[in-house]
Amino acid sequence: MKQKLQLFILLFAGLFATLQGSAQNNGIVKGKVVSEDGEPVPGLSVIEKGTGYGTATNIDGTYEIKLRNPEGATLQFFGIGYAKQEVEVGNRSVIDITVSDDVTELESVVVTALGQEANKAHLGYTVAAVKSEQLQVAPSTNVAMSLSGKIPGVQVLGASAGKFDANVVVRLRGATGLNSDEGALWILDGVRVNPRAVNPDDVESVSVLKGAAASVLYGEEAANGVIIVTSKGGEKGRIRVDVSSTMTLNKAVLPFKMQDKFGGGWNLDFNTFEYDESKHPEAWKAMDGKPMAQWGDGSWGPELNGQEVLQWDSFYEDEGNYLQTRPWKASDEGIPGFFDTGITSINSVSVSGGSDDVQFRMGYGYLDENGIMPGTEKQRHTVNFRTTANLADRLTATAMVNYASEYFKGNFEERYGLVGSSLYQWNQVQLDYDRLSNYKTPEGMPKTWNFGNGAFDKNSPNFLLPEFWNSPFWDAMENYREDHVQRLSGNIGLTYSITDNWDISVNASTYVYERDRSWRVKDNTYRNGKMDFAPWYSKQKRSDKNTFLSFLSTYNDKFGDFSIDAKVGGERRDYRRSTLEASTSGFLAPGFYNVRNSAEKPELDEYYRNRGVRSLYGSARVGFKEMLFVEFTGRNDWSSTLPEDRNSAFYPGVNGSFVFSELLKSSWITSGNLKAAWAQVKKAIPPYQLSQTYGVGATWGSTPTMFISGDLPNNTLEAQEIVEYELGGQLAVLNDRLGVDITYFNRTSTNEFLPLDVPGTSGFSSLLINAGEFRSWGWEVALRGSPIRTDDFKWDINVSFAPIKTEVVSLFTDPISGRVVERANNDAFEGDFPYVYNDVGKPWGTLVVSQGYKRDESGRVVYSGSDGNYSPIIEKDVEVGEMLPDATGGISSFMNYKGITLNLAFDYQIGGQIYSLSNRYGIYGGTHEETVFKNRNGVWNRYPVAEGGGQLIKGVNEDGTPIEFWMEALDYATMIQADRTEFVYDASFFKLRELSLGYNFPQKWIKPISMRHLSLSFVVTNPSWFFFAESEIDPTQQQENFFESGAFPSQESYGFNLKFGF
Repeated sequence: MKQKLQLFILLFAGLFATLQGSAQNNGIVKGKVVSEDGEPVPGLSVIEKGTGYGTATNIDGTYEIKLRNPEGATLQFFGIGYAKQEVEVGNRSVIDITVSDDVTELESVVVTALGQEANKAHLGYTVAAVKSEQLQVAPSTNVAMSLSGKIPGVQVLGASAGKFDANVVVRLRGATGLNSDEGALWILDGVRVNPRAVNPDDVESVSVLKGAAASVLYGEEAANGVIIVTSKGGEKGRIRVDVSSTMTLNKAVLPFKMQDKFGGGWNLDFNTFEYDESKHPEAWKAMDGKPMAQWGDGSWGPELNGQEVLQWDSFYEDEGNYLQTRPWKASDEGIPGFFDTGITSINSVSVSGGSDDVQFRMGYGYLDENGIMPGTEKQRHTVNFRTTANLADRLTATAMVNYASEYFKGNFEERYGLVGSSLYQWNQVQLDYDRLSNYKTPEGMPKTWNFGNGAFDKNSPNFLLPEFWNSPFWDAMENYREDHVQRLSGNIGLTYSITDNWDISVNASTYVYERDRSWRVKDNTYRNGKMDFAPWYSKQKRSDKNTFLSFLSTYNDKFGDFSIDAKVGGERRDYRRSTLEASTSGFLAPGFYNVRNSAEKPELDEYYRNRGVRSLYGSARVGFKEMLFVEFTGRNDWSSTLPEDRNSAFYPGVNGSFVFSELLKSSWITSGNLKAAWAQVKKAIPPYQLSQTYGVGATWGSTPTMFISGDLPNNTLEAQEIVEYELGGQLAVLNDRLGVDITYFNRTSTNEFLPLDVPGTSGFSSLLINAGEFRSWGWEVALRGSPIRTDDFKWDINVSFAPIKTEVVSLFTDPISGRVVERANNDAFEGDFPYVYNDVGKPWGTLVVSQGYKRDESGRVVYSGSDGNYSPIIEKDVEVGEMLPDATGGISSFMNYKGITLNLAFDYQIGGQIYSLSNRYGIYGGTHEETVFKNRNGVWNRYPVAEGGGQLIKGVNEDGTPIEFWMEALDYATMIQADRTEFVYDASFFKLRELSLGYNFPQKWIKPISMRHLSLSFVVTNPSWFFFAESEIDPTQQQENFFESGAFPSQESYGFNLKFGF
């Protein structure tokens, strides 16, 4: 019985299997396709191999296909961005698969001019693309700063991350001309945008069009290159919610290390307080005869040995130390104690999804930051919305809105005479900043450590007021700027597909910038070299509006071995700017900051700036056998700023690519091509240079006055012209495990806009002319590799390197000096900063200081004099190098081991020079650590030479004989000020810019709680412990390119980032 039962079961099972196999072979296979994170993949092609017959997955990732040849059938699964898979059907009726991203395919498709996508191998010019996951190794507040070190030939010029309103300039391929700091044009989803308005969490990818051939279709706006940002969009499928939250602590990094051995003053002795009843309050009699600190703005005073002395807070009634002495010692934190630990909170949330006809994504971001400078704060709200809708058969609508609202408080200037000067340059190192934070009296008057003339005379208006420097807390908390900024970029478009290969679209877009700015200075503030007892308040409102109307027709098709991709379009651009400024002269009511509160008639200024451009453009790319490609491009602009009879500018271009990997068909070559490109672009002149303009001046009694501009009109001006060619190639081998992209470029700029000084007797001060020729050339090298790629461990590494050279070929020759001089700053201290000269045959941006010590061939200082009475020989106009680096680059590393991630981004620069006024005056003022050391006698150099102190100076006399002699330390610090070259530093550096150490939680842990992804990371930005350079100054965090004069401190940040999605 048992054997019969077993035989029956076996026969039944065999019959069932036969019936099941017969059913499958007759036809239908079903299944579901999901991504690596478990999400359905809609729109994926499912093809029966060898038949051309197939279907596509539905919105929930499911599919159903009826097989044409069930016997031995194989299904192919493929789609854009996913690795192709083949699965043998066998006897199955249900096949579920998981598809993975195809990194090679994703990287081969890039966004080019006008937002069009193209295969990178088909292009004859260089387009560098960075995906979102590589752009933000650590979360950033500015998408422009995230590019630094990630793309060869891209140099990011910014300021400290702690300076909220820093103007970040992205320079592509070095200088593009004699006046080349305008930076690249930024485009977000087809609309002009300021990168500060972009929430990095909304970014899908960034494409950088570095050369003229790549950006020619954007016309004169793109003379310095184009950066195209593509925001994240929605996908067909269920609604998705993604959240990212970052919290960091931020610390100030000073421009040099401070000494902590000697305190404030200009000699080694304490003063003694002598009571004078005619000048001093009666309570001060208790201090009579006590040792007292010096009040000078230097740190060449007595040694910090703990002696009890009267200090600044001994003279203020509300201070706990009133009438008392304190130990003369270094403060626990020193000057860094002035700065706060900043806190930055970045939060983003997005909702996306869609159906077959409509896809959308909306993202909201909120940034809240308390700065490292006391009293500073920043908030930013961003909204990004993007949608695509199929309105009818062949008719598609697109819309995008990006809005940013920002508020800044305490956005300080970086120049001599402000907070940076009072902290680093002219200060007393023993000051306790916890005490100084009580910076004003109960009556609202400023407190100071820097008492001046009349400060100890109760009858003087200067009683207890500063001589040179306000308390840094007074400047930070009372004299500050506030900004309310709004930026709106919007785009709406319609696309109609005339045929499957021919589309025509129309677009309307706008970019609006609105800024309300106020600036206040409290009464009794020391500024502009004197004590200003009157308060001051300024208000500015600026509005910029850009409107664009455009059309674009595209056609692409294949004809046998040939393919064609053609575009033709046009654009109308109108730009309007209006600015209104008003400022007070004194106040009617103290402490009320309002223009109507002005004690006298407010000063008013209102001006406008308008321009218009009309354009036509087009391109045509022809391909042969997916191997040879040639593209012709052209654009013509008609600009309102050019003379009416010469207002047309044409920009031609041509590029070609040879995809040799299609010819070789080698198993170890993944892809490879050779490329070449040539293009010409032009840059229109600024508005209002062709004819005389008038301004409204002050009234004379009841009679209004007007004045003419100091710029002499020049109606012969023409557009600046830039011609560039590039050659290169790219190769990927070993299944894309190793890749290299190399480009050589050569750019020539002519008809530069040069401002010339004209004699004042002409009634004008300057004249803008066309003159000069400028050339730049260089290499861009990008290496990428995947040393490890297994199921558990993946390591990708990218290396970029870009050496670039420049040369001034010709200039307008001044009949007096024989050269054109461009002063790169307008500080009041003439000669304190380097000049920028552009001389024929020399690199662009040659730095020259006003004077320096004469040196022999070995670099030794040459002295005149004898018998120990020596003086260095001074030379005028000394060239010290170039402001541009010889090369820039970066290294990015991405590791993932079983969900544990370690991502690093390094940044480096070779060459270039930077001048530091803080280092110079830090030595003069005695705060710099280099001003204190024990000499070879074992004695502090601050002590007199007669007591074994002082500094030993070595050099040569005029006939080359070596000499040495001793000098007092303060005398040497004073003497060295004449040598401006001493404070010019090599700007080379190597730094760790970003670090992220995190964990991606596995799907099996988070899927039960309906989460798609979850990750937690520890993040670091600009750590000071991994910065290697000649000086402490980080060139990437300086507002100016080649000098600092009291810079906002650099900032390092440490924190955590949490990301999750449903």
